[in-house]
Amino acid sequence: MKPRALWLLAFLVVLMNLACGPSARQSALKGAYATVNAASAGFTAWDRAHQKELVETATSLDEAKRRLHEYRDKRRAVDESIIAAYALIGAAALDKGVGMAAVVAAVTAVQRAIDAIRGGP
Repeated sequence: MKPRALWLLAFLVVLMNLACGPSARQSALKGAYATVNAASAGFTAWDRAHQKELVETATSLDEAKRRLHEYRDKRRAVDESIIAAYALIGAAALDKGVGMAAVVAAVTAVQRAIDAIRGGP
């Protein structure tokens, strides 16, 4: 299965859990947490290889430094979306007034940020 298909499958599981049983919120939060973990792990693997490629294809040390700096500036959006998603999931789990719609939006934002930097859909 492609990473995008796995992401969509995990997201659908989260949404299905929203509609089921008395522990739907807890199940949905577990699904959201697992989804962010999977997205983060997949991105980390790609990120490592991408940074290596940026350095290896540079023609000088200065170019390699510039390319890494530019890429890492763009990557900050992914890092921030992952941190925000974990924070919202934690707040929702502690019943701090965070609704499931905010959690779903945060999880979706993680995938959008990853797609944007990778050039995905």
